[in-house]
Amino acid sequence: HLRESLSLLLHFPGLVEVANEFDLAAGDDPWLGTLDQIVGLINVNPDMNTARVMDRLRYHAQYSTLAEYAIHETGLEAGKREDHLRAMLSRLALQILQHRVAKLLSVTQQRRPTEQEKNELQSLYREIRRYKQ
Repeated sequence: HLRESLSLLLHFPGLVEVANEFDLAAGDDPWLGTLDQIVGLINVNPDMNTARVMDRLRYHAQYSTLAEYAIHETGLEAGKREDHLRAMLSRLALQILQHRVAKLLSVTQQRRPTEQEKNELQSLYREIRRYKQ
């Protein structure tokens, strides 16, 4: 989902508003940081096209991979791109939440959870329910 989301956003920077709906910064995958960086770049310069985005990323450590993503043809009709990106990012956000829950549960199996951990788990479960609706 992450590769496809990067590809869509690089190929169609105008979809940045969809990406702004999600908080993916809590994930462990370094590519999520790259996605966040690209979203930030486009937010600051909303009139950017693919070539300008890629020019700004030319010194990125993964530039060659990003260039491949940028030229990857999605095959999606214009009217379906936004919904597709929203679905991909929603799945990523759900995976991040589930990973965080698993991490907290593994820690709390070793000892009693703190109040902060209990509150975080409750909050995470609420968010997971929201994404599953």
